[in-house]
Amino acid sequence: MQEGFRQAERYAAGPYVNRVVLLSDGLANRGITDPAALGRIARAYRERAISLTTMGVGLDYNENLMCTLAADGGGNYYFIESGRDLASAFRGEFRTLGAVVAQNGVIVLHPAPGVRILDVVGAAYAADDGACRIHVGDVAAGERREFTVLLDIPPGCGTLEVVRGEVRAEVCDGRPLVASLGPVRVRFSDDAAAVERSRDEETQARADVALSTRAVERAMQALDEGKKDLAERELAAAGAALAASPAATSAASAPAIRAQAERLASYRQQIRDAGAPAGKAKKAIQFENYRTQREAGR
Repeated sequence: MQEGFRQAERYAAGPYVNRVVLLSDGLANRGITDPAALGRIARAYRERAISLTTMGVGLDYNENLMCTLAADGGGNYYFIESGRDLASAFRGEFRTLGAVVAQNGVIVLHPAPGVRILDVVGAAYAADDGACRIHVGDVAAGERREFTVLLDIPPGCGTLEVVRGEVRAEVCDGRPLVASLGPVRVRFSDDAAAVERSRDEETQARADVALSTRAVERAMQALDEGKKDLAERELAAAGAALAASPAATSAASAPAIRAQAERLASYRQQIRDAGAPAGKAKKAIQFENYRTQREAGR
């Protein structure tokens, strides 16, 4: 990875898309092996408009590390079970590279006093100095990226501004891009019927699906710890939460809820059928969950 970055930096230029593609069939066991240190390297180069895509090949690599590096590096992550899948992965990668219009995209959110940002689903993020930075990475023409932001909003009355922000990126002709976002406001009401009437069920479904992917991540962590029963319980609880969603009965949004519920049920079955350790099942589930998070808004 480091040598790839050095080569890319040597030939990097403003009007070009600069990306390293890291293929690995094993673990980080030589040189720098600390995942946090590797992530810092990827983030540093991403901020210099050199992004990182990772491709895990086979069943012996560290999928947690490769997925995290792709998020830190602003590129994509692929699980390649066999060599037959490699060509299609590269086709997809070059198709995306050929359409990149902005690099090192960042959404900066400034919460209002008393409002806390608890989580962001769909991209790597960092919170400091009272702001939250969502690292979007490279953006292709026609691409739609959607993120779910979990907020802790204090009680109140009337209308409250909760967050405002801006989008920053480097367009491929070298010009900086800055665009304002918001402000986003919420209106308080103690009328339950009014709350239900104003509910955006499509947004509700997207948020519920996004939150269910966090449950999948917890299940994958349980698998890493050898706790298959706990992994199944996490997935079952996520499925029950989706079934109880207010959007589950809406004609427009129910298909998205149902599709994710079916994926969760499939994950539970894969875990049951897998031996110990559940390497192949975990990599396949984690990769599909990654794509669900990335593609929720497309």
